[in-house]
Amino acid sequence: MKEIQIYCLHPYCHDVNSTLEYMQLSFLLDKHKFIWNEVNPTFLIATEHIYSSPKYRQLFNKLYRNAEITLFFSREAVSPDFNLFDYACGFDYGLTNGDRFVRLPSPIELNPDFVKVTRNDIETTDQAKSELKKKKGFCNFLYSNPMAHPNRDKLFYALSNYKNVDSLGRHLNNVGNKALGYLGHELDSITLKRNYKFSISAENAAFAGYTSEKIVTSLIAHTVPIYFGDPCITDNFNPKCFINCADYKRLEDVVAAVREIDNDDEKWCEMVSAPWQTEEQLKKAEQRQADFRRRFIALFESDVDTIKRRPQGTFVDGYVNQFVKHSVLRTNLLMRIKNRIKCWL
Repeated sequence: MKEIQIYCLHPYCHDVNSTLEYMQLSFLLDKHKFIWNEVNPTFLIATEHIYSSPKYRQLFNKLYRNAEITLFFSREAVSPDFNLFDYACGFDYGLTNGDRFVRLPSPIELNPDFVKVTRNDIETTDQAKSELKKKKGFCNFLYSNPMAHPNRDKLFYALSNYKNVDSLGRHLNNVGNKALGYLGHELDSITLKRNYKFSISAENAAFAGYTSEKIVTSLIAHTVPIYFGDPCITDNFNPKCFINCADYKRLEDVVAAVREIDNDDEKWCEMVSAPWQTEEQLKKAEQRQADFRRRFIALFESDVDTIKRRPQGTFVDGYVNQFVKHSVLRTNLLMRIKNRIKCWL
C-alpha cells in the first residue's frame, strides 16, 4: 500500500480522514495509506481560505516551497491560479488545462449533508396538488451572508413589492425567529422551506459552473426555486422545474413570471412534479463523478516526479515571490489592526 503525505488548509480539515471526507475522496483510504504531514507534505492542498484568512495564508507561505505538489481545491466561486498550483479542482465551467484541472462533482453528489433525496418523489400533478394544499406561505428567503451578489437582495425586495417574502435567516430577517447560520441552514433549510410555494435560490456569486445546495434544498422542499447565479444551471437541472432569472432581462420580468405561476395552480403543479434532472443530465452527472474520481486516483498513484506541473523560470518565479511577499505584508498589517482594536476595547 502506497504512503501519501498530505496537508490541507481548510478549517474543516484537521487530519487525513476529515480532509478526504471534505474532498469526497474517502474511498481512497482503501487504496493507500495517507499520512498527515504539517512540515513537508508531498501534496499541499490549499483552498479559498488562503485568500481570506491570515492564518491559512501564513501556513501556505510557510509550506509552499516544502511541498512537491500543490493542489488548489475550492468549493467556492474562485478560479485557480496555475502559476501557483500544479493542479486544481473547482467549479469552473469549460475550463481545460491538460490534466491540471478537474471539475467538482455535480451539486447533488457534492452536497450529501443537504441532499437526502436525489430524485423528485412527486411525479404527478395530482400529487403536486396535495402538496400545494400544505403550503402556508408565498416565498422564503433563507440567508446569513450580507456580502453576496447584490442581485440576491434585489430579488428579495422586488418580490416583496408583489407579496410578502419571509426572510428566515440572519440576513434581512423579518420573522423574528432567526436560523443558526450555516449549521442551522444545513439542519433546517428543507423543513423551513417546505411551508412555501416559492424559494429565492440565489448564489453568493454569479460564476459559470458554480451551483451550490440552494436550488437542491428548494426542490427537495417541493417549492419552485427562483434561481440566480450559475449561468450554466440548465446543464445540471431541468429548466421545467424552476424559474431561471437568466431567462429574463429585468427584475420586473422575473416578478411577472412568478406572479403568473403564483396565480396558476396548474402551472405550479406542473413545475413541482417535473423531474429535477433529465436523463441526459443524469448521465452527465455520472460521467462528471467518474472523471473526478479517476483523476484523483491517477494523481495519487503516479510517481511524483512525473506529475509536477508548476511552471518555473524568471517571470513566474518573480510572480510567486511577489505573492508570498505581499501576503506576508498583508498578514502583518491585519495582525497590527487586530492588536490595535484589542487595545481600544
